[in-house]
Amino acid sequence: MPYNENDLTPTNLNAGSWGLAWTRFWLRDTTDDRYSDTELTAALEATSFVPTRDDDNQTYYRPHLAAASIIDADPDRALQESVFEASETKRSPERVARSIRRAGRWVDDAITIATEERPPSTRQIRATF
Repeated sequence: MPYNENDLTPTNLNAGSWGLAWTRFWLRDTTDDRYSDTELTAALEATSFVPTRDDDNQTYYRPHLAAASIIDADPDRALQESVFEASETKRSPERVARSIRRAGRWVDDAITIATEERPPSTRQIRATF
């Protein structure tokens, strides 16, 4: 499905088209469809949230986490490009992904308001004994 900016609003945390549009927006994949819908949907499903208190088992999409995970895992992402004597240095994937996660906090806030349950953060705590 090609990028459609009209799918960015209204906010519908349960709509796949909304999640795909925002994932493409954060990936800046709005014109060339670098990623297929299948790839993006898989990332959306992997980062989605189903509240434990929700009897309807509604899925809430977290496109900021989907986009960030794709950037984090992209082995082909160039850090620097050069053509003749011109070169461009790009931000590291870790910084870009962190910025997307931070920019998308409003999605988790909206999920919290809708479900009265906070989605888990991407940070993990490892207990060692």
